[in-house]
This record gives sequence, structure tokens and C-alpha cells, in this order.
Amino acid sequence: MLFWLLLRGPMLRVRSLLIPLSFGLKCLPIIVPAEWVVRTGLTIDMLVYFSKKLVSSTLFPQTFCMVPNGSPPPVCSRFHRAVELIGGRWTGAIIQTLLQGKTRYALIKGAIPDITDRMLSERLRSLESEELVTRRVVPDSPVRVEYELTAKGRSLQSSLREISAWAERWIPLESEAPAKKNRKAAG
Repeated sequence: MLFWLLLRGPMLRVRSLLIPLSFGLKCLPIIVPAEWVVRTGLTIDMLVYFSKKLVSSTLFPQTFCMVPNGSPPPVCSRFHRAVELIGGRWTGAIIQTLLQGKTRYALIKGAIPDITDRMLSERLRSLESEELVTRRVVPDSPVRVEYELTAKGRSLQSSLREISAWAERWIPLESEAPAKKNRKAAG
């Protein structure tokens, strides 16, 4: 069964619906106060319907939230910080390059077109301070500096793979973009 109605005594005045939703091996409980359900006019049938839709959907579980006033739920501060960190200009490209293994500064710079020395240095320092990258100085002649992703940084690989797949599907190559515009204008 997709839901349980939890009714606690009138002394506690706590009534809620607990809807356990299965996503893979995890179970996401959604607790909806009964007062809110009554106030919005949701019925048990509606809750069952929505919980079935959630279980059968491909939505990421945290993206669905029942908010009484209809406004979107607040953005999670951890999510926001992670997106700001990884979404900074050049950061994703640097991480993508470092996923290949230990890499010297000059090779990273060569792999990322148009990045300046200053920007690359800033981004590498930022990633190092966030413990995504380690910097190792090799005392050779001349001195070499190598960068490598930490376990925390390598854990981004699956996320970057998903972003890459999305980009393959939705972002045209720069050489393809003008051709598509020309076809639309001609057609």
C-alpha cells in the first residue's frame, strides 16, 4: 500500500499522512499534515494518485514538494553551492580534463581553449580549497606541478557524464548552429 494514515490522539493534535515512495533501494517518506490536506481539499484518492505518479515517474525525488501556498520550495543551500562551484566558468572543463588522471598545468591549459593563465590558476586554487583537487610539486629540474582529483572530485564523474550526454542531445556544435539557422531561414 502506498500510504498510511497516522492519527495520533486529539491531545497531541498531530495528524499526518506518511507516504513512502520507493526510488530504487531508497524510500522517500513524504509527511503531509492532515490539517493541510483538509485545508487544500486533497482527498486520500488524490494523494494515492500523486504518490503513484511519483513512484512511476523519472523525477528526482527531491524535485517534488507539496507547498501549501503554491510557491516553489526554497532551493537547498547545498545544491545551490554545488551548482555554483561546478558551474563556474571553466570549472567543469578543468574537472573533465583532470578525470583523465594526474595532469600538469601546461597540459590542462592546452586542453581547454581560450582559458587564460590567470583564470586557470584561480580555478585550480578554488578547486584545491574545496578539496576537489590536490596540487603536487615534483622537485625535478625544472620543477613540475601536477594536479589530480581527490576522491571527492572523482565522485563528480557520473554527474559530468550526465551533463555530457545532455549536451550531446541538446547543444549543437558551433559549426552546426549556423547551418541550422540557415535551414530555418530557407525553409
